[in-house]
Amino acid sequence: MSLNITNFKNINYFFGDAIEKMKDDPINHCLKKNVEWALRRFDLMLRCLAIKSNVKELIDEYKKNQLNDQNRIYSLISEIRAGFSLSKMNFSVEYLKEGNKKTPDMK
Repeated sequence: MSLNITNFKNINYFFGDAIEKMKDDPINHCLKKNVEWALRRFDLMLRCLAIKSNVKELIDEYKKNQLNDQNRIYSLISEIRAGFSLSKMNFSVEYLKEGNKKTPDMK
C-alpha cells in the first residue's frame, strides 16, 4: 500500500497540483515505496521554510519551468534542504529568481 500525498500537509500544499506531472522524482518514489520518514522530514522542511523564507516563490518558479525534468527537481530539493539547514542555524533565507546567467540560489 502506498502513501498518499494528502497525509503530508506541506508537501500537498506546495506540490499537490503538480505531483502527477512529476516523473521519477523523490517525492513520488517515497510515496510509492512507503518511505514515510523521508516525506515527514521534507514536510517539516517545507513547513519551516514557509514561515522563514520565500520558498513558495521558488517552488512556483520551478513549477512553471519544466517540473518534469528530473535534474531540476533534484536541484529544487537540494535548494530546499540547504535553505532549511541555514534557517535552522538562524540565518535568514531568501531564494533568488533564476536569471539568464548563472546566479546564486539564495542569499
